[in-house]
Amino acid sequence: MDFKQRCVLLTAFGCEINQEHEYRTDKETGARAEHNVNLFRNILLPFTAQEWCSICMREGEDYLGGCCGNMSAMQDIIQEVFRNSGFISC
Repeated sequence: MDFKQRCVLLTAFGCEINQEHEYRTDKETGARAEHNVNLFRNILLPFTAQEWCSICMREGEDYLGGCCGNMSAMQDIIQEVFRNSGFISC
């Protein structure tokens, strides 16, 4: 799956995508301009406040508890995304 296909898929799920960029100098004019590169900068998960609470709070129906090492690691990732207002840094 290429970058554009991934963008289409994530957008279909309701995610907001921010693409990475770099500055390049035009050889003829010497002007610097921003150019997108095929990498994600960050992605906003489309969860509602209720969904975040359900995932992140012990009393939530969808709580990701730390029952094993893998789930503890996943819980840490989800909690970090929650603290970053729903944005996953890529």
